[in-house]
Amino acid sequence: MKRLSVFVLSLLIFVSCFAADSSWNFMKGVKAIDVEIDFHQAIINNFSEEEFVTYYSQFIQQENWYHMSQKYWKKSFLEEFADQTLEKHCLAGEAPTAKIKMLITLLSATDSGDLLTSIAFIDKETNTTLKTVEMASKGGHFGGIINLISDGFQELGESIGKQVRKHL
Repeated sequence: MKRLSVFVLSLLIFVSCFAADSSWNFMKGVKAIDVEIDFHQAIINNFSEEEFVTYYSQFIQQENWYHMSQKYWKKSFLEEFADQTLEKHCLAGEAPTAKIKMLITLLSATDSGDLLTSIAFIDKETNTTLKTVEMASKGGHFGGIINLISDGFQELGESIGKQVRKHL
C-alpha cells in the first residue's frame, strides 16, 4: 500500500508539473533526440548497482548479462517513445547530430519493475540543462526482475513520449 501511495503521489506531482509548465519551448521543431540512460545511481531491488550485479550474477549464468539487460531496457524505452513521437517525425536513440540529449537517470527500481527516474533535457552544444523532470512508472506483473524493469521502461517511454509529442 505504501509503495502504491508513493507511486500515485509521484504521478500526481509529475502531471501537475507538466500541466502548469510551459517551459517546453526548446522542443519546438526538434527532429532528433539523443537518448542516454544512466544506471550508476540506481538502487535496484534495495541493492546498489554493483550489489545488484553481484547478487544476480549467481542466478544468471550469461556473460555480460547486465550490459545486455541495460540495452534491452533502453530498447523497451525507445520503442514506446518512438510510438508516441514518430508521427511528429522526431527520432530518438543514439543520435550524435541531435541538438538535444535526453539523459534518463534511473534512481530506483523495485522488484516489480516500478521505476523512479530523473530526466534531463540537455542542449548538446552548450551542455546546458534545459529542463529536468522526475517521473515514476509502473513495472510489470509477471516474469523475472529483468523483464519487469523492462515493463517499467516501456511505460516510461510512453509517458514521456506523450509529453514530448505535445511540444514538438
